[in-house]
Amino acid sequence: MITLKYIKDEIQKIAEAIEAVLEIDVTIVDENLVRVAGTGIYVEKIGKKVNGYSAFKKSIIEQSNILITDPSCNEICKECYSRSDCREFSEMCCPIVCEGKSYGVIGLIAFDSEQADRINKDHENLINFLGKMADLISNKLKAQIKAYELELEKKKLETLLDSMDKAIVSIDVKGNIDRYNSKFKEIFKL
Repeated sequence: MITLKYIKDEIQKIAEAIEAVLEIDVTIVDENLVRVAGTGIYVEKIGKKVNGYSAFKKSIIEQSNILITDPSCNEICKECYSRSDCREFSEMCCPIVCEGKSYGVIGLIAFDSEQADRINKDHENLINFLGKMADLISNKLKAQIKAYELELEKKKLETLLDSMDKAIVSIDVKGNIDRYNSKFKEIFKL
């Protein structure tokens, strides 16, 4: 099954672009809550799982945007396993959905009051921006899925042609042989 890890290099570039524009740390997790990309303090946490209940998990399950303006009194944060050492001032989550399935979440995390003010005051524009970035990731994921499906079909066709008892050959536009089956190989001792 194709997951975000198959396009993690592209996702990391998107995370870095978001951070460059907004100057707020970004982390992107897959549907299993494993970080596939991040900026700032999250770079060293790429590949590690976000444990326990979190806004990320809720965003994935409900396929909904989440804004946490004050972690000290938010219901989601009350259930978080690391709330006692939380350094977050604000958080915003946007799910990455492709053809009705949640593949992950883009998270913006403010670690100071200035960043929190930016998230809280301009949350509508920011969620719209994150939605566009999630769509970009979704489209890259769709392309990866289609490429994978085409590769599977190609292998099926090659297996079918190889199992035939007749020699089959294919030529390119210049008349050069570009493909042949095992019977052709056997007959011409290739």
